[in-house]
Amino acid sequence: MNGTGRPGAKPELLAPAGGPDAGYAALQYGADAVYLGLSRYSARAEAENFTPGQLAEFVVFAHSLSPRRKTYLALNTVIGQAEIGEAAEMLAIAYDCGVDAVIVQDLGILRLIRKKFPGIGIHASTQMAIHNLSGARAAAALGCGRITLARELTLAEIAEIAAGTEAEIEVFIHGTLCYSYSGLCFFSSFAAGRSGNRGRCAYSCREAAATSAGSVHPFSLKDLALGKRVLDLVRAGAASLKIEGRKKSPLYVAAATDFYRRILDGRMSPENLAAAEAGLKTVFARSWTRFFLDGRRNPDVADPEMVGHRGSPLGNVERLFHTPAGPGIRFRPRLPLERHDGCQIDVPGLPQPFGFAVSNLYSTGGRRLKAVFAVPAGMEAVLVLPEDAPPVSVGLPLYLSSSQAVKRAYPLVRPRPGGVGPEIPVHVEIALFRLGDGGGRAWMACRGRTGDADFVLEAEAMASPARDAEGAEAAARLAFSRLGGKRFVLTGWAFRNPDRLFVRPSEWNRLRRDWLAGLENLLSARDARRRKELSRFAAGNGNAAFSSPTPGGNGCPWILFVDDPACLADFTTADFSRAAEVIVGIEHASGFSGSECLERLAGRVGREKLRLALPVIRRDDPERLLDPWIGGGWRRWLLPGLAGLPALLGVAGIDLAGDWTLPMFNRLAAEQLAELGFSRLTLSPEDGEANWLALLQTCPVRLWAPAYTDVPFFISAVPVRTHTGHCRSGRGCPGRKDGLVLEMERSGKVTIWPRPDGGATVVGGQPFSLGDRLERIRLAGCGGFRFDLRWRPYAPGEAIALWRRAVSGKLPAGMTGNLLRGLA
Repeated sequence: MNGTGRPGAKPELLAPAGGPDAGYAALQYGADAVYLGLSRYSARAEAENFTPGQLAEFVVFAHSLSPRRKTYLALNTVIGQAEIGEAAEMLAIAYDCGVDAVIVQDLGILRLIRKKFPGIGIHASTQMAIHNLSGARAAAALGCGRITLARELTLAEIAEIAAGTEAEIEVFIHGTLCYSYSGLCFFSSFAAGRSGNRGRCAYSCREAAATSAGSVHPFSLKDLALGKRVLDLVRAGAASLKIEGRKKSPLYVAAATDFYRRILDGRMSPENLAAAEAGLKTVFARSWTRFFLDGRRNPDVADPEMVGHRGSPLGNVERLFHTPAGPGIRFRPRLPLERHDGCQIDVPGLPQPFGFAVSNLYSTGGRRLKAVFAVPAGMEAVLVLPEDAPPVSVGLPLYLSSSQAVKRAYPLVRPRPGGVGPEIPVHVEIALFRLGDGGGRAWMACRGRTGDADFVLEAEAMASPARDAEGAEAAARLAFSRLGGKRFVLTGWAFRNPDRLFVRPSEWNRLRRDWLAGLENLLSARDARRRKELSRFAAGNGNAAFSSPTPGGNGCPWILFVDDPACLADFTTADFSRAAEVIVGIEHASGFSGSECLERLAGRVGREKLRLALPVIRRDDPERLLDPWIGGGWRRWLLPGLAGLPALLGVAGIDLAGDWTLPMFNRLAAEQLAELGFSRLTLSPEDGEANWLALLQTCPVRLWAPAYTDVPFFISAVPVRTHTGHCRSGRGCPGRKDGLVLEMERSGKVTIWPRPDGGATVVGGQPFSLGDRLERIRLAGCGGFRFDLRWRPYAPGEAIALWRRAVSGKLPAGMTGNLLRGLA
């Protein structure tokens, strides 16, 4: 079995559409499916996006093509409690427009689809950070028919997941890379107030930092470009191959889609591949990488020196030259070059390449310069620099950043609108009888049925005896088949005319217009009832299976969470007595020695107070990590995501809590997790206080609030030290205990800590702290305050000092993040 659900199935090429023009370009150049967003709750909130009317037109057009193309709506951000009603209305729009699936991050949206829109497919977004087989199986059990895997996975890991789950597997093959695992990036949110989990990323990973080696961009990654390696993904079982780029131009979408369409169809010869790659790079490209497709230790994934669009390599400056039009450079272009193309030069000391348009171009045939419109590849040329050009020296690389030839190769044809939404089939029944007053009038009853709507219109009309009964029916049917631009299509017909009457076409047309208006009113009333029911469901009204817990009142216990139990060495019995629970991450306590360590800790704390936590990232199957602990009788667990859930749900006496990296921003998400067996959930430090308060009043499970924690700005598979002049072995220096401190250009100090898996965690300069908001949250019904000593090493003396301050009412100071300003 592969991830397509059947051996040898043809993979889907999935293209992005930031707006209608890009969507039609994707279809024109060979996409099997297109993913897009509406105005809200899309992970590309600042793209053009679609209006409901544009979405309806696009779906109709995509479905009209042969073979039929699919449309997926990205509703893939976290959704606040006050927003769930609006998100439900967007789902209703998607349902009415006939989209094939919705891409989701929020478990509340997933639950809403399952309960109220069961006909819509559910695709798990890469924002859910699914990176192992256990997480994929859990998502599939929740109803996800497709899972978009984390970009960081290797080919072998993708193959293992595709073979081990019934859900389709979707993987990214081209486009922008984030330094963090998607869904686990909090840098932009805390540093700039713009959350990537809300589609408003400020691209903090492209920010510069000052180091001993000068100004670098330590988190800036190259662009993913797998080229012909996509064929390996097909063999590995990937069902859908996804191009990133909902903020890219229609030209980019056309070129990227065509590039991979030709590869998948076997129409890309080795001779054409280089030229096609060069052309695609002129539209938009940083340097390219295969990322971790071939293994987790690829050192060629970052470009700390330059950010932004570079283009296709064009050559190097061979000589500085004076021309009649001004200073210029002589070089031999590797690609054809013409006036109005765009060029860029890598100039040392500039944060980005210097770009300019080609306005004056010369060939150097003989001893004289000759002004030309175009120069073929390989011919010596002189290019005039603009007046504002920085100093340029011999040897600097040039790039072709915009090509008129490439633009001409991808003409974009936007079709005329072919409809206003998916067709609604209607069945029409007409009964025609003579009235008994002898006045030449008839009584008609027209009944129209579509789905759950049944509308009957009764009317009188002038009638006369029919010379041809079949002709009388044909006239009626012709009138009712003329629905014009309406969204209804006649699929069923019944006509009764026992008195053999004839009604003029104008009367039939009048009846049709009145009937359509009545049916529209009926459907509008039905939609209003549906919106009201969705609003009630989203708010929690009528969900009898769940009820909100009793507010915490005066009792709000402390929960202590540590990554490494070694930091608890100085805690006394009295210190432990102040904690209702102690949570320990097993990533630092695996193996026999770790088990012994936890048993000793249990002897000091009490085993009934200890809860074990899985790591946020566990590329190897976490269920293998769980087995010895479950066998040792450990039943209290904290999960940071869906991974591990399939193994734990079958264990008797299990007690599950959810960490804040398992997103829960609305009541429906909490209900979904409660239904899975979670008895405690953790509010997110990324969230705002207003949403916290709403959740504390409405959620069906006890909620913990983070009172103090370092904030992981990035959780990454990339070892930053490889790209900042430190530890160039490419192994991430996992044994080192000292963090690498960087001063960011806008965001201040951050520290990079090596992760046990070889990646890195980037921690902000200040911890998150509730400070004087502690009492307000306690009174709102908080079920416990989390005090986390994690994400970086803590010495025992530091840990005990911070703990004693907190439980004595003097919570250490820190930042509040979005708590007061709200999550944006």
